[in-house]
Amino acid sequence: MQRRACACVPHQTTMSENEFIHFLSVLSLANDRLRGEAQACLEDLDVENSETLLSTASTHHVVVRAFEQPESSAVMSRFASVAAAERARALRAVDRLYEMCQVLEENDCRVCVIKSLDHWPDFGTDLDLLTCAPEETVVGVMTDLFGASIEKPTWSDRVARKLNFRMPGLPELVEIHFGRLGQAGENAKLADRILDRRVVREVAGKSLWVPAPEERILLATLQRLYRHYYVRICDIANTKVLIESGGVDFDELRRAAKRAGIWPGVATYLRLVSGYAHHYGGRHLELPRRVWLASSFGIEKVYANAGFLRLPLFPQGTQLYVRQLIRAMRRRDAAGAIRLGLIPPLAVAANIRFKVSGNEHGIW
Repeated sequence: MQRRACACVPHQTTMSENEFIHFLSVLSLANDRLRGEAQACLEDLDVENSETLLSTASTHHVVVRAFEQPESSAVMSRFASVAAAERARALRAVDRLYEMCQVLEENDCRVCVIKSLDHWPDFGTDLDLLTCAPEETVVGVMTDLFGASIEKPTWSDRVARKLNFRMPGLPELVEIHFGRLGQAGENAKLADRILDRRVVREVAGKSLWVPAPEERILLATLQRLYRHYYVRICDIANTKVLIESGGVDFDELRRAAKRAGIWPGVATYLRLVSGYAHHYGGRHLELPRRVWLASSFGIEKVYANAGFLRLPLFPQGTQLYVRQLIRAMRRRDAAGAIRLGLIPPLAVAANIRFKVSGNEHGIW
């Protein structure tokens, strides 16, 4: 991945996928000078390129971060108005999220908001909660007190022990994880750890329980390197800010990641974030040497495809999965090992369904 300056794109030129992602990375990650150059480029975009750029920004959850400006020119107003609408959506979602958490806590259901608030001031496509409370209690609160309905769970949802709720008047789904985390729900102790170490975060004037910084990185790693095999610009920006805040205890992070069998993945994820911080900001993050030694690859292996920054599944992603499985077996975590063993057949089933019907609904 070679470093290059942001340049204006002629209105008659159709931008490539790489250029859209590069453009948004500059707007979200670069210094003020490069951001200013990128903002000037926006005025040269035609309607088609503008719409695709906004769509890509939504996919990467950086609409507000990239386009919200205190003062906007007439041309920039089209981007600023979209950012304003996205911020309004996020504020409405936080209000409902706060209400749900308050009611669940009042009914002896200890909860923690995971992933959803990491993208702030942007917001994801659903609301994620973690609890170790009995499933029937949580379901009762959601259906009786909020009038929520339960979406039909996929095979993966059942294995991972999570349910999606459709709330009246809320466009986003509410996804609740019940005592397990990971693609196959292989991490039960991590769920306990997150709830035991949760901290309060103020978001839009609301106090919400969220994971401690170390657990935020663990969750991001599980999501990106052990499930989806791609990263969004928001993931890079979020983790960059978290590391630069100085609030991460790397010794604690390493201990927790080793217990979960994902330390190589965590180290690789941090190396990727540091690589992008250097690529767009001019300097690497201050990471301990042991992070670099434990990592598997850097941004040289990342490529743009289908709107995302893709990570290599073979052999790097497969190797991380195998090491996680071996770690579970060595720790005599039979339940975790069995659940991890279900991932390959589920992946094969999803692939077959996709080839037959064009989607993988019902599997993942």
